[in-house]
Amino acid sequence: MDNLNNFLKSTVLLFFACLHMGAFGMNIFASASGDNSIKIWKQSKDNQFECVQTIDQDSDGHKEPVMSIAFNDNGLLASGSCDRTIKIWAPTTNNQFKHIQTINCNSGGHVNWITALAFNKDGLLVSVSRDKTIKIWAPITNNQFKHIQTLNYNSAFLTDWVSSIAFTKNGLLVSGSRNGTIRVWEKNKDNQFECVQTIDQNSDGHTESIMSIAVTKDGLLASGSYDETIKVWKQNENNHFELKQTLDQNSHGHTDSVKSIAFTKNGLLISGSDDNTIKVWKPNTDGRFTPIQTIDYNFNEHTHTAWVTSTTSNKDGFLVSGADKGAIKIWKKNKKESFKYIQTIDYNSDGHTYPVFSIACMPSEKKLDEFNQNLKTNCEYKDLKIITHEE
Repeated sequence: MDNLNNFLKSTVLLFFACLHMGAFGMNIFASASGDNSIKIWKQSKDNQFECVQTIDQDSDGHKEPVMSIAFNDNGLLASGSCDRTIKIWAPTTNNQFKHIQTINCNSGGHVNWITALAFNKDGLLVSVSRDKTIKIWAPITNNQFKHIQTLNYNSAFLTDWVSSIAFTKNGLLVSGSRNGTIRVWEKNKDNQFECVQTIDQNSDGHTESIMSIAVTKDGLLASGSYDETIKVWKQNENNHFELKQTLDQNSHGHTDSVKSIAFTKNGLLISGSDDNTIKVWKPNTDGRFTPIQTIDYNFNEHTHTAWVTSTTSNKDGFLVSGADKGAIKIWKKNKKESFKYIQTIDYNSDGHTYPVFSIACMPSEKKLDEFNQNLKTNCEYKDLKIITHEE
């Protein structure tokens, strides 16, 4: 517990998920926190967000801080925690979430804190952990997941724990580690992920820990680091990533660790930092990013007064940011592509009481029986060979 307390006080990490919301009337997002809870937020008619569900230990939730959450395209929610478990939650018809499955070390899970989660378009779930492994989970019937592959030191010299994860549009898996390394994974002919590229200091990479990564449909990868920089990478014809741009203080970037990276639907880059600011970056005609807005106390008195630890956006122009002190801020994009303040959610408005580690937008509202049927009829992985690489 002492290690956990020290971690929360001195090394607040970002684990970010960005998914587009569907047109089902109301916007819904989830937040995860160091107070061990997940909260579900729904937009009301006056554009304010209110808490409609708190998932905690008393409701089958986690026993320790929740470090990461992610939605799949059907609205299924996965959560990872310092209690070393992954929990799966299915949406019901009244915007509530029902506990479906708990994955722990006895079911092939991790033996240390889960630090990030991501789904791909085919429904695969990927989890990463302080145990220095990446684990792949395939969907089966009844909203359950089974372990199909472990990537570790024997797979690609994972010498430090993985802090962030994302999928590209063409199915590549990208991971960022605490040692500053980015690795790119691709499925081989046996349908197993293998490392096809390593980006480190010798290949224009970061000099310190990777805190967040995000990808676009156009093949761009952005990475934020403890070295106070954002790096933008572009896929070449061989699907390898090449450095396109470094955003640092010389380009009006952040003055402290970059904890959060997100892309909006129209290609804006959003970053959050330990300098208590959010920056909005826009690509020029040559594809290089320039800052168009800095959200700090000089911009608006309602801005964050602590480290910005998580950001996400949706297709309707909302930006949601979370901070070290537990506050969540809602912003709305205007016609000039800058964001204006909408709402603050804190402990006085049923918010979190500890740092917000992860925010994810719900993509669509799905009936639970519909989702079950989709898994039964469309699951591609039920006959997949299970291969693990043990140390």
